[in-house]
Amino acid sequence: MSFDGHIILYHSRKIHEPAEVLSGLFALLNVERCDSVHVLENSGDHYSERVVLARDKVKLHTIYEEILPGLSPWYCLSLAWWSNKPAIYARVVSQIREAIPPEIMDNWIPEVGFIATLIGPNLYDNVLERDAEPGYPYGYIRTEFAFEFFTEVGCPSDWCIARSLIFSRPSLINFKSALEKIVGPCEQYAFWYG
Repeated sequence: MSFDGHIILYHSRKIHEPAEVLSGLFALLNVERCDSVHVLENSGDHYSERVVLARDKVKLHTIYEEILPGLSPWYCLSLAWWSNKPAIYARVVSQIREAIPPEIMDNWIPEVGFIATLIGPNLYDNVLERDAEPGYPYGYIRTEFAFEFFTEVGCPSDWCIARSLIFSRPSLINFKSALEKIVGPCEQYAFWYG
């Protein structure tokens, strides 16, 4: 079975100055452009998510000038890096690979994936069983900001052990600390969906 993996640093506070966040994020990632930008309505809702705008190979100044001015507070701005991933991706994945024993790693291949950032309302569902609402079989996380290491192949055999090892990696701890200087305190979570 194929699984999507999500290693996310997130919070649920509204981002009032997305331009400042993007400027800090692009500097932290040491990038000049992202591979894609999407503006999403009902982001994360598998039944009603709709792409309002899609652009490829977008520089930061283009986001400032052409996308942010028309961004509704009800829409989510999604940025992704997959062909030219920032260096943090390789550092985090390398440390995950070193830390997780093969019997826990199982068929998970964290090297196959990309980085995404979501600014605005987004829903991650099927994630936190302890937060499930009555009548809703799985839990969810609602975010206003998320930075995600997204993986596309497999999942570990023991998610609890994998989570603890993932979030104890120095590269991820240091990156989270640097990210929090830009967006404020973040929570963290990892889950696989398939």
